[in-house]
Amino acid sequence: MAQHPKRASQEPRAYQPRPSGTARKRIRITKKVRIAGGVWKFISLDRIGSRYVWDKRPGYYFLEWWEGRKRKRERAGITPNEALEAQRRKQHELVGELIAAGKAPPPSPDEGSATPIANAVEMCI
Repeated sequence: MAQHPKRASQEPRAYQPRPSGTARKRIRITKKVRIAGGVWKFISLDRIGSRYVWDKRPGYYFLEWWEGRKRKRERAGITPNEALEAQRRKQHELVGELIAAGKAPPPSPDEGSATPIANAVEMCI
């Protein structure tokens, strides 16, 4: 196969790291199923690439994430669709909490850095 000369758009890109302020939380979907003997057990769902392989056994889907060193779990529903929607909502909720926790409240008009007109006129004269 003949090789074509590289075009400007096909040049290799330089490595660009993510901005340090990018907020991201990983939310896993697990399933609680009843195994032999009537015991309930959490199982991890297999993945192929970024897609889940849904378990056919009856049970409940849960979301799982970490807050510091503590693992948190929350029920996500019975169907895979409910679990995916709950995962999307929880991810947005946690990212919003991260962003809100790092932001300072907006300054009040009295604390602003604006110079009053009277003071600006005196500085120019």
